[in-house]
Amino acid sequence: MRVGVYLAHPRAGSFNHALFDAVVDELQGRGCQVVGHDLYAEGFPPLLSAAETGTVASAPDADDPHVALHRREVASLDAMVFVHPNWWGMPPAVLAGWVQRVLVPGVAYKLGSADGEPAGLLKAGRLSC
Repeated sequence: MRVGVYLAHPRAGSFNHALFDAVVDELQGRGCQVVGHDLYAEGFPPLLSAAETGTVASAPDADDPHVALHRREVASLDAMVFVHPNWWGMPPAVLAGWVQRVLVPGVAYKLGSADGEPAGLLKAGRLSC
């Protein structure tokens, strides 16, 4: 099983960092293939451009290499885990931007189904590793 684990906390040594490390260790200990990302440390660019809002994304393609990498990886995952604080009822901006830029049509869902509803593309299942 391939699991993406995403950390969105700016301060090294935080409880969220410790939790991220514990989740990664546990999943690897259970035989999962883990793809881990510390969005702050990697400098993930969270700002959605005007161009990205005007057209349906051509996933997994993206002008930004960080975004393209994450889109390709997400399309190959069996499960995702997000580790982040809750600030004013929301995740940090870097994670909100990640969701807006990565979980686009062609990656997370497809448009144009017969009933007019988006069709999910992400895998969902029980952790079996």
